[in-house]
Amino acid sequence: MINAFPKIFALGTDYIRDILTGPVEITEKIDGSQFVFGKYRGELLMRSKGKQMWTDAHEKMFDEAVNYVQTIAELVPEGITLFCEYLKRPKHNVLAYKRVPQNHLTLFGSTTDGNFDANWERWADLLDIEPVSFLERSNIFPRGTMKDFMDYLNEQLKTESMLGGPVIEGLVIKNYHQPFLLGGQPIPIMMGKYVSEKFKETHQKGWKGQKSNAWDMFKEQYRTEARWQKAIQHLRDSGNLEN
Repeated sequence: MINAFPKIFALGTDYIRDILTGPVEITEKIDGSQFVFGKYRGELLMRSKGKQMWTDAHEKMFDEAVNYVQTIAELVPEGITLFCEYLKRPKHNVLAYKRVPQNHLTLFGSTTDGNFDANWERWADLLDIEPVSFLERSNIFPRGTMKDFMDYLNEQLKTESMLGGPVIEGLVIKNYHQPFLLGGQPIPIMMGKYVSEKFKETHQKGWKGQKSNAWDMFKEQYRTEARWQKAIQHLRDSGNLEN
């Protein structure tokens, strides 16, 4: 059994408050579905974000990914897990890109015997899978204030996606040198995401002066288009929704 990629918290969440301590990696956040594969004890293993997959038992939506990974099974190194975003078509979820990535997969991370690799992109050429685009890989915070950093992120959100068409959905920031505890469990890598206003999964509305009760207000802040789109994506990934 292989694991899905760990949870990526919104930038500013207390769990990842130290994410800018030391060098970080900043990459484009692709609007796809998570697809993970690896080889252990000679067996090719696969999964989506929500569940394990097998070559003869997987959701039809993932056909292209499953079929391609089978063709490169001999090339997949033993003990390596590879994390990808999968796009069946240019408009897989919300964004309508100009193209799908090479072999429908974009690589964004890997582990070796369970340890996260900082130079995961080295597997991309070997497996003929397109890596997500890098925007930064350095010790970025000492360059200026937090405001400078946020201005930098907002400027990057104006960049056209590596897949063409719209500007990027958001950014993923990884710090491979900052483990942390989540519910008492050690997480070996600290990760944050910074998404454009259009794609934020929640939005805050002023409570001051509102006549609605607290429960109604709580529900309202989660009743967003992005939340609906995320729910639809999860249903499609699990095979419970055809289109």
